[in-house]
Amino acid sequence: MKKFLILAVCFLTSTFCFSQEFTKTVSSKVQLIIIRDGHGAFQIEGHNKQEIIIKATGIQHNSKGKGLTPLYSGGSDTGIGLTMNETGEVIEFTGLPRQGNQSYHILVPENINIKAEWRNHDSQKLLRISNLKSSLEVHRINGKMDISNITGPLVLYSMHGETKIRFSEINHNRPISISSYNADIEIELEAATKASLEMSSGRGEIYTDFEIKRTPSNKKTEEERIITGTINGGGVKIILQSYAGNFYLKKY
Repeated sequence: MKKFLILAVCFLTSTFCFSQEFTKTVSSKVQLIIIRDGHGAFQIEGHNKQEIIIKATGIQHNSKGKGLTPLYSGGSDTGIGLTMNETGEVIEFTGLPRQGNQSYHILVPENINIKAEWRNHDSQKLLRISNLKSSLEVHRINGKMDISNITGPLVLYSMHGETKIRFSEINHNRPISISSYNADIEIELEAATKASLEMSSGRGEIYTDFEIKRTPSNKKTEEERIITGTINGGGVKIILQSYAGNFYLKKY
């Protein structure tokens, strides 16, 4: 019934909907893949192939434009509600401002750096990211996020929207930075993870089941409560900052 209703809506609005797949081979010179301003639900997943595979469902197309080439300022049309632009070491996908029930499953090479940037306030559907062995940067205004099986480094900012992050083994020395305005963020680390922590939440709370060896901080101000310490003797630097959200730092 739900599929029938979607098809009916598409028909009445001079559009047609269907599932589609887009594939692109990634050259060895590419160092970064950017995905920004997507509309709909997104799942970004690393795999061990040197190609990008995007499986899209619920995509709407204007039937009046059939046989014509759409033009966009952000790059070439992929036919699945995203434009693509490739410049040197960077491949960038940008979402088009289309309404509907579209969803995307994007497979990317697991060892290439990923940047996901959602600057649009109206996109509130779930964003999932998983299985990456590379640097990840995420910036989102609204909507929930579920990030799992990543090694980092990670730079993440969530303004509004509950976020869950589960790291696999962390085997690098580059800092991890996680911040929010008023979003609650749950972070899971292996129990044996060695890390040096710097944590603050002006109007929120910080909870953990790790045994933290506290160290004095020289950054304390009247407006911030900064907690510093180490777990398992110290290691990779993890910075947690929030204005009004809570942090839940858990071990598994």
